[in-house]
Order: sequence, then C-alpha cells, then structure tokens
Amino acid sequence: MFQGKRVMVCTAHPDDEIFCSGTIVNLVNGGNEVMLVVGTEGEKGSHDPGTTPEGIAALRRTELETAAARLGIVSVVRLQYKDGELQYATDLKEVLFRMVRTHRPDVILTFDPWKRYELHSDHRTIGFAMIEAAHLGANCWYYHEQMNEPDTACHKTRELYLFNCDEPNYYVDISGVWEQKLTAASAHSSQFGYQQLTEQDVRRLTNRLNPNDQITIEPMHKMWQSDLYL
Repeated sequence: MFQGKRVMVCTAHPDDEIFCSGTIVNLVNGGNEVMLVVGTEGEKGSHDPGTTPEGIAALRRTELETAAARLGIVSVVRLQYKDGELQYATDLKEVLFRMVRTHRPDVILTFDPWKRYELHSDHRTIGFAMIEAAHLGANCWYYHEQMNEPDTACHKTRELYLFNCDEPNYYVDISGVWEQKLTAASAHSSQFGYQQLTEQDVRRLTNRLNPNDQITIEPMHKMWQSDLYL
C-alpha cells in the first residue's frame, strides 16, 4: 500500500462509497489524502411518498457526513446535480476535468460504466465522465480555458480503479477494516433500513465477484499499470 498520495473517490450518490469503503479506510490508514466527490444529493432515494426531495437530501447529507467521518475522510465535495439526471448535466465533464487539474490526484476510484445490466444511469454517467477526466486531463486542449485559472495545470492520473465491476483484475484485502466498513455503511440507514448492517447485508448491497466469494475483499478493475498500487 502506497503512502502520502492524493486519492479521489468519485460516486453518484451519498451511499455509493460502500462499494470501496474498505479500500478507503486502508488508504486513510496508510497516510493518504482521500477526497470523496459525490455527484448528486440523492434526493430521489426514497419509496415513501410522504417525504419530500428536500427532506431526503437533508437527511442523506447528514448520513454522508457520518459515514465519511467513520471512514476517516476529511474532504467531501458535493456537486449537487439532480438525482437521476446526471446524464443531462452538460457541464459535468468540465467540472471533473477542473477538479482533476486542481487537485491532481495520484489515484482515482469510480464506477465501472461498462458493467453489464447496470440499471442506474447516474452510475454509468459519473463513471464515464470521471474516466475521461482522469485520462484526458493532461491534454490542454480539452477545456483549454481552464489553463488560465489559478492553481490549475494539465494532469493525468497515474492509477485508475473501477468498482462495482463485472471483470475484476485487482482485489483489495479489507479483512483488517471489515468492521469499520460495516459501521460506516450503517450510517446510511435511510437507504438500507438498518441501524447496523450485517455481513449478509453487505453481500447483497455490493458486488461479490471475489476469489472463493470472500466478502472481505473488494474487487476492482485496474485500468492501467504504473509504479503505484493499492
């Protein structure tokens, strides 16, 4: 596990970090700076017609703050796009390019947008946009006007990992932080309906394409090789 690196985790909703939360804890414990970027407020994430989008968003913000604190994340950026409508956010790529060029992460973790039968367009959209920003942020002619902004420079992220994937080629051992993953996930009680998640709940909620179905391993697809590693 590397140390002293900048890591950006990009998700669509306030509970999506559960897919890689064990990895996040490992990174934090290793002395790396982890930033969580969340695309929407998750204001449509309820089956209760008696709620309001504003009320749901407020609750999920509180849940996210609690989960992030339990994972050791000190920097959370909420982009505040409309839940379920990321595909219509015409400036999403521009915003993510700017974030890559401003924060210059060594590592990015995001959704695998090529996952088969992924039903949520927000997951696919944030994945595609983040991958392009990570890969093409070094090309100054993409959003060239950003080059005139303070503290902004061309940057290509050296490591890119996709979670919630169909074809994992990299596995992160989270056995040492498993309980912390469960505790952080339980903060999102409005989504999961539990005050405390069990191993079976996490198995249901996250992708389980692991060797021998080990639930204390988080599967990812590593996009390219470099001298860094998780």
